[in-house]
Amino acid sequence: MLLLPLTLNAATFPVRGEVNRYTLLRDRTLIERQGVRSYSPVFFSPQITISSGTKSLITELEETSSITNTTTRGTEILGLLNRYINTERYVDANVRAEVPLPYLKVKDFRFIPNFGYQMNMGASLSISNFGDVSNPRAQTYIKKETKMGLFNRVRYKDHQGQINLYKMTRADAASVLTYTNLVSDSKVINFDTLNQESKSTALDIAYEKNIPADSIKLLGQISEIKISQSGADIKYEHAPLLHAQIQKFHKSWIFFGGSHYRKYYGLDDGLYLGADWHYQRLFDFHVQGVLNNESVTLRPSLGYGVFNLSYGMRMQMINPVNNMWVPSSHLIYLQIALRDF
Repeated sequence: MLLLPLTLNAATFPVRGEVNRYTLLRDRTLIERQGVRSYSPVFFSPQITISSGTKSLITELEETSSITNTTTRGTEILGLLNRYINTERYVDANVRAEVPLPYLKVKDFRFIPNFGYQMNMGASLSISNFGDVSNPRAQTYIKKETKMGLFNRVRYKDHQGQINLYKMTRADAASVLTYTNLVSDSKVINFDTLNQESKSTALDIAYEKNIPADSIKLLGQISEIKISQSGADIKYEHAPLLHAQIQKFHKSWIFFGGSHYRKYYGLDDGLYLGADWHYQRLFDFHVQGVLNNESVTLRPSLGYGVFNLSYGMRMQMINPVNNMWVPSSHLIYLQIALRDF
């Protein structure tokens, strides 16, 4: 692994906002998972995105935290921080399940309501020496989230869309621990802190327009529109996600581009371009590539009947990003779903 030197000029680089970086990576993950070929409903779908080297880092953190001798623990922790200095890790695990409710069709209008449940757990971890090269720090942000409600897909001729209304529960925790804190037996990741929940009612709205003559589809989405909220205040505020996309169909290809935005990152961070190639015989095989301003994601997928399995990689084209080394990420998706209606 290529690492940045420990002797960077600390005054040059501010300590980054971990919530902001997590939100950008999380939204990119959401857009990539959505893809360009929709399925409805999704009966069951576990999905995980994880940075390379995350398992090794967590294992080393657990091993060093279990050392009882203070001097030995200090030496091991400093060595660990230096090995991973100025690098980040990102993890996102998601499980989605839906049960179709009675289907309604009136002339050219079709409506499929689904009762859905989603559970998500995500985390961002960075180790840096910005601010004090002699006392490196570990920053963590952890978020858990559930959504439960009605996920409804509608279509009228060439117009289609989605209206989701659901209850959402969120809890998160963040910590900034220096080398000194870690030696004094503080945990880098403490899941016990996820005990203060924010509960809200939220709405998603999506609209798709097909233009058959030009083989084009237009998509607009607003997700996580807060209707009401109660419970604890959390660091991950209820800011909606905006997303727009255009698709161009050509034979076995779909070319697409778009942008997504949430208040935690810049407009340029949400821009992306992509292509999806499809081949169908006995198996349904397609490969999707997505390019943004720092990385490229390549994700082949294999489907048969209602089953779809894909494994991909998000690979950095630019490194470091904001003076942090970003490793590649693994994307593993399993989906059991009906074809789009």
